[in-house]
Amino acid sequence: MSKPHPLVSIFNLKLPQSSPKSSPPQRVLFLGEGDFSFSSSLLANLLSTQPNTKEKMFQGLNWTSTSYETLPTVMKKYPTSKGNIKNLQSHGVKVLGSVDATSISSTLNSPSAVTPLNPLQPYDVIIFMFPHCGFQRVHLNRALLTSFFKSANRSISKEGTCWVTTKRGQNYEGWNVVGRAEEGGMKIVKEWNWDLRRYGLRGYGHVTTVGVDAVVGIG
Repeated sequence: MSKPHPLVSIFNLKLPQSSPKSSPPQRVLFLGEGDFSFSSSLLANLLSTQPNTKEKMFQGLNWTSTSYETLPTVMKKYPTSKGNIKNLQSHGVKVLGSVDATSISSTLNSPSAVTPLNPLQPYDVIIFMFPHCGFQRVHLNRALLTSFFKSANRSISKEGTCWVTTKRGQNYEGWNVVGRAEEGGMKIVKEWNWDLRRYGLRGYGHVTTVGVDAVVGIG
């Protein structure tokens, strides 16, 4: 049995328990998954720490992994995404495209959604790796973050946490993630530097931003 990856503990991710007296499974939402390698590799690590896990437990896994782009676009753009999507779906994870992190509830439940979700059920954990509007414009990325935090605040449970990973550097410091979170009605509960040697996940490759060195936890 391997040791849990540090991020599993940091995000407090848990597999559903088979006991009828156990608490409901965590509702976990991944946003902006380029090729779905982050959620796929994180799940693989979590499963490797519990090799005796029964397949039936996957039926209670309440994870949703999403991309801003449509799934056909993702699979054409990132060839590795097909295997990641297959891995997630085989373990009961809902995989959705066309989900906007600035309008979580409405796009998760839009008519175009493959599997409409219940917007009244809040998430326990929301994870957004490297949000970026696609342009190196500070004001646009600040607006993206503010809109995201406001949307996440309406979609998260009372005791839930929201985790955002950003890059450091001249073009990124001006985003002021802490300020954007406060504008969105959230408060910072944890912040730490990302060490790729420690937090790198086997199978995870960041497909749009080169370099990873900061993680911010928000709740």
